[in-house]
Amino acid sequence: MHSTLRTSLALTLLSSLGVLVSASTASASAPVSISDCGTLKVAPSSLVISCADANRSITDIKWTNWGQAVAQGKGMLNWNTCTPTCVSGTYRHQSLTFRAQRRGTRGAHVLYLELSGPKGAFGTAGTTWTLTTPHAG
Repeated sequence: MHSTLRTSLALTLLSSLGVLVSASTASASAPVSISDCGTLKVAPSSLVISCADANRSITDIKWTNWGQAVAQGKGMLNWNTCTPTCVSGTYRHQSLTFRAQRRGTRGAHVLYLELSGPKGAFGTAGTTWTLTTPHAG
């Protein structure tokens, strides 16, 4: 009787361990994503940089080293001059080489949290842009 109980407990324990191993393996092999205004995407061909009004984006993106610590991107930067206003502004376009970097986690997802590129490319005086990320979950 004790032997049957021990066998049952051992099988339950092994079964539980198997589930844990499978879950950890699945999260470790999850693809690296990037947030496009809160929507997670893997190596997207376009990204919106200005989420509130979509007045700055990168299109036609080609990636190298996707999934590594730093991914290199080349694409077309598109932005609204907002002159005299954003409603009547003109869109400009310029080739852009940039990096997706600073990997982190949100829930079960691994994602790039920041873009880095030439000064002013992201509509600020700086060279980096922190991406809008989804809430953990």
